Amino acid sequence: MGFSPNKKKTELQIIISFNKPKKAQQIDKERWQIETAFRGLKTSGFNIEDTHLTDLERIEELFSIVMIAFAWAYVVGVYKGSPNTQTRTKSQKFF
Repeated sequence: MGFSPNKKKTELQIIISFNKPKKAQQIDKERWQIETAFRGLKTSGFNIEDTHLTDLERIEELFSIVMIAFAWAYVVGVYKGSPNTQTRTKSQKFF
């Protein structure tokens, strides 16, 4: 059984693997995180494929910047989803 964050409920997952069940579940969880990261980079927000860049040096620079932004967005998302996160009012400032 697995948890679907979008549906907020438990759903059945069938994992076929030559590994032991606990190890197979951990590997699948890690694989799914990678798949989600690639989806975010390609189509769900960063749209890195839409640049149509061909120069390798420019692609490397763009990818470096996008990965920093992606990591920042991930950390902010984890922070916002944390049960210990308190919502600040306009009078409360970060700086």
